[in-house]
Amino acid sequence: MDVPSLLKAADIVIMSSHLEGLSLSNIEGMSVGKPFIASDVDGLREVTKNYGILFPHQDAEALAKAITELMRNSELYDSTAARCKKRALQFDISVMAKKYNDRYCRLLKLK
Repeated sequence: MDVPSLLKAADIVIMSSHLEGLSLSNIEGMSVGKPFIASDVDGLREVTKNYGILFPHQDAEALAKAITELMRNSELYDSTAARCKKRALQFDISVMAKKYNDRYCRLLKLK
C-alpha cells in the first residue's frame, strides 16, 4: 500500500530484471519524478528507451556508472526525471481510455 511513498523517497528508481512484460512497476517507477534506470531487456526496453536510462543486462558496473553519473550531474538527473515523468503520463488511464475510444470509433466509422 505504501509503494508510491517508497518510490518518492528514493533518489533513483532502479529496476534490474532478467525479463519483463509491460510492467506496471516500470510505469509506476517512472511516474514519481525521479530518474528511472532499468536493465536493457524486453519489456523494460520498450517503455524506458529514450526516457530513462538502460544498462546492459547483468552488468553491475554499468549500473553503478549510471547511478554515479546521475548523482554527480544534476542537469542529467533533472532531465532524466522529467523525461520519465512525461513517459509515464502516456500510460495514464484517461489517455489510454481516449485512445481506445478513438480506435473503436474509427473502426466503427463513427468519426
